Amino acid sequence: MAIHSASKWVRAWFDRNSELYGTRMGLLVTVLMATGGIALGSIEASLAVQTSGYISAIDILISLLFLTAVKQGMRTADVIHNYGYGKYESLGILFSTILLMIVLVFTLIEAVQNVGQESFSQVNYPLLLVFSAAAFMTMRLMSRMQSRYAERFHMQILQYDADLWLVDSLAEAGVLANLVLGAILHLFDLHGPAQLIDSLTAIAILVYSLRVPITHARQALSQLLDKTLPEEVQLDIITIIGENIAHICEFKNIHTRRSGRDLFMELDVILPFDHTLEQAFEIEALIQQQLTRKYPNAIVRMYVEPCNHECERDGKRFCPIHVLKRGNDPAG
Repeated sequence: MAIHSASKWVRAWFDRNSELYGTRMGLLVTVLMATGGIALGSIEASLAVQTSGYISAIDILISLLFLTAVKQGMRTADVIHNYGYGKYESLGILFSTILLMIVLVFTLIEAVQNVGQESFSQVNYPLLLVFSAAAFMTMRLMSRMQSRYAERFHMQILQYDADLWLVDSLAEAGVLANLVLGAILHLFDLHGPAQLIDSLTAIAILVYSLRVPITHARQALSQLLDKTLPEEVQLDIITIIGENIAHICEFKNIHTRRSGRDLFMELDVILPFDHTLEQAFEIEALIQQQLTRKYPNAIVRMYVEPCNHECERDGKRFCPIHVLKRGNDPAG
C-alpha cells in the first residue's frame, strides 16, 4: 500500500499536463544549482559564482511560493471569493521581489568586503567553467519549458517564472565571461584585478537580475489595486462591441480588471424594452464568444438595461435595432 501511494505521488509530481510541472522541476533544478554554486564559489573564492548560487537559493524559496500561488490561483470562484483566487499570483510575485532585494543588499555588502582582498592564486577555473556552462544551458531549457506552460495555461506567474529563468541565464552568461577573463588574468598573476572584476561582476549580476522582478512587481501591484486592463485590451473589447452594434441600442460603459489568469470584462448595454431574456442571452453569448476567441482567459458579463421608450414618437418606433432590421424604414 505504501509503495503504491509513493508511486502515485511520484507520477502526480511529474505529471507534464499539470500547471505545477514546470515550477516543480524548477524547484529541483534550483536546489542543485544553489548547492553547487554556493559550495564551488566559496571554495574557489569566486563571488560571481557564489552570487549565482545565492540567486538559486532564493529561487528555491520563490519556487515554493510559486507552487503555493499556482495551486491556490487555480481554485475556481466561490461564494466567498466570487472573482476567484488569482491574486495569489500577484502576492507571490511581490514576495519574490522582496526576497531578491534582500539578496541584493547582502551581496553588495559581501562584494564591498571582498574588494581589495587578496584572492587565491590557485583557482580551479576549468571546474567553475564547466559548472557555469551547465547552469547556463539548464536555465535556458527551463525558461523555454516554462514559457510553453505559461502560454498553455495563461497564467501570469508562469510567465514571470519563465522570464526569471531567462534573465538568470543571461546573468550566468556574465558569470561565464567573468570566469574566462579571470582565468586569463590569473595566467599573468594579476590576482588583484581578477578579484576586483569578480566582485563588480557579482554586483552587476544582481542588479541585472532585478530588472524582471521589478517590472512584474509593478504589474502585480496594479492587479492588487484592481487597475483596469491595458488600453490595447480595452480597445479590442470596444472594437468587438462595435462589430455587434446592430444588436444593441446603446453601449454605456465597460469595467475591466485582472485576477491572476482571469480577465474580467463587464459590459453595460441598453437593449430594446421588448427584448426577451432569451434574446439578451443570445447577444451576450455572441459577444462573449468573440472576446474569448481573442482572449481565451476572459470572463465576460453583460449587464442589460431596457430602453426608456424614447424611441417611440407619434405612434412610430425609431429603435436603432428595428430601423436597421427594416432597412431604415421606421414605420411600424
